[in-house]
Amino acid sequence: MATPASGHTLAARYRDSVTTIGDVRALLTGTSLPAEVADGLLQEASPWWLGGASAQVLAADLELCHPPLADGEVRVVARPTFDENVYRLTAVSRFHPSLLAAMAATMAAEGLLVVKAVATSWTAGQLVLTGANVMHPDGPMQPADWDRVSAAMRQAASGGDEPRVAFKPRQPVTVDVFPREEGQALLEVRAPHRIGLLWATCSWLAEHGCTVNAAFIEASGGIRQSIYAVEGTVDAAALRAHLAGRAIWLSPASLLANALRWSQRRLRMP
Repeated sequence: MATPASGHTLAARYRDSVTTIGDVRALLTGTSLPAEVADGLLQEASPWWLGGASAQVLAADLELCHPPLADGEVRVVARPTFDENVYRLTAVSRFHPSLLAAMAATMAAEGLLVVKAVATSWTAGQLVLTGANVMHPDGPMQPADWDRVSAAMRQAASGGDEPRVAFKPRQPVTVDVFPREEGQALLEVRAPHRIGLLWATCSWLAEHGCTVNAAFIEASGGIRQSIYAVEGTVDAAALRAHLAGRAIWLSPASLLANALRWSQRRLRMP
């Protein structure tokens, strides 16, 4: 396990200074998003989110945050990009710790490959926003297909049943955890780039009581590099085994934690 100092270095490596708050703010002038709301969102957003796309894309994402969302409301839009094969899927909701996992499940079930994704959240407004650039390996999809994907994603994130995902573990996988403040950590995952990888990671974190507050995911040279800011305790060896398909010996503490989670799920069953 790396030292906390290494975690700060890792976080800085995923920041991109090309896009600035001023760039995004200028594009939001005159839009339906009130100036004071835009300023608050930009000041509190994760630096990974700010460096994850162009100012034009981020401004369009932020416009989804207004008017204020109702409890349980999930807004999802699909927009074309400069690449005809790639669409931008953006979802925003009030505090929704499993929004990224629900999005990832839908994308995987639809056979979509995540090229790049960034998630951020705002404590004050209890909002969470995820933007993902995705494509279908078989070629461009029609606008009607993207509308269907958006509707399925909205349903899954609104409490509907998440679609089944057929994920095949594959090696090599590296997982590193960098502790930060108490109860928080940076998590870096490197694994072969494939459909379902984001879902496999996010669903595992959710099942093990971890909340993703921000994320940066990008593929390069056949490898998916992902970093997550999480609340909770991450067992790096267990997550690595889950993604790589390699069995490990669980410690007594891990076995007890798994038993408690299983018992809680049984108690919630009707």
